[in-house]
Amino acid sequence: MQQDQSGDSWGADFIEGKGAGQIILLHEGISEWLRRPLLALTVADIGITETSVEQELMKWFDLAEAWNAVLLVDEADIFLEQRKNRDLSRNGLVSAFLRRMEYFRGLLFLTTNRVGQIDDAFVSRVHMAIGYERLTPDFRRNIWEGFFRKLERERAGKILVGPSARKFVLHSDEVRKIELNGREIRNALQTAITLAEFESIEGGGDLGEGGAPSSSSQIVVVEEDHFRRVLKMSEKFHDYVTAIRREDEIQRAKVRGDRDDYAKVGAADGRSK
Repeated sequence: MQQDQSGDSWGADFIEGKGAGQIILLHEGISEWLRRPLLALTVADIGITETSVEQELMKWFDLAEAWNAVLLVDEADIFLEQRKNRDLSRNGLVSAFLRRMEYFRGLLFLTTNRVGQIDDAFVSRVHMAIGYERLTPDFRRNIWEGFFRKLERERAGKILVGPSARKFVLHSDEVRKIELNGREIRNALQTAITLAEFESIEGGGDLGEGGAPSSSSQIVVVEEDHFRRVLKMSEKFHDYVTAIRREDEIQRAKVRGDRDDYAKVGAADGRSK
């Protein structure tokens, strides 16, 4: 398959530039709704020593306040983990983050999928904790429908999900029983579209710049068989990983004490993180 370099290939993500390479993210939605910039940080921006954490957080927190920005620390696990008696380095890291966080006067989002490992000191300082329940079949169907609507808006007359394919994905027991998360649903749709585009070209469609079908070519129709092949491949891979590790992802997370995906947490989206 040829990779599209023209920038014209369709991306399932609601946030431009993501996954082209999550359904809309909470912090990005809040930033847009408030009409305030989003300042997103990772561990690489902050560092992993007590001194660098204090210095970098001071810099970024000051910038966030000056710009009136929504501040995000993504995958903040390393800063939130429980302190241990013999791990002085980690304890210093957590303490440094706590000190700076307490004096921040803006809107701060911290993301983690290892809630069970959070230090108690953070638990008492979080003003609002938003949990994401495990996806039910109905929630997954809503995500599929959201991606289909996005595809229709952005690629009307170019890419079409066939009626039988839509019915298969949204209503068949075969798909309902496959426990995909939001990212996996996105990937499955994009892969099915790629297969349909490739077969359209093989069948005589025009090849545009970068390997994507040209605007003058026939409509690319994503059929039921495209989804069947993609979902079967995904299911086989999940089964293989589970067989090797003897537990699925949900069971492993619970055994490690990271989280309990079966617990009722009062929110409804899923484990796409």
